[in-house]
Amino acid sequence: MKKAVMLAALAAAFVAFAAPAASAAQGDTANGALYTITNATTGNGVAYFSRDADGALSLVATYATGGNGTGANLGSQGAVALSGNGKLLFAVNAGSNSISEFAVRADGLKLLTTFSSNGALPTSIAVHDNLLYVLDAGAGRLS
Repeated sequence: MKKAVMLAALAAAFVAFAAPAASAAQGDTANGALYTITNATTGNGVAYFSRDADGALSLVATYATGGNGTGANLGSQGAVALSGNGKLLFAVNAGSNSISEFAVRADGLKLLTTFSSNGALPTSIAVHDNLLYVLDAGAGRLS
């Protein structure tokens, strides 16, 4: 079990990278996107940054997750994860023991649902094929 938890934590990255948020036909010159969580206790959010060719980041928008953060450093190896095809983004809501699922669209993120993590204090998530792994630090388990 320890090995599975460690592997899941290592597999998830602190930030998730995606394809450009808008097509080049729309004049977008960004080389990608970076997502991270705000972990705010009064309403967690996913912060979306565009990444320029030189690596510079610019905040584009913050999207409400429908859950709450803890307001503290999660010590997480991956509080945000993208699906393999880059069409879905998942984020932990450690303060409300839930996970938020977003659709990744050309015009930004769209919250699809927020669901229970089935444990206490979800801090890390990883996606493999059609499976979402959640590390619940409060329960010390992987679900």
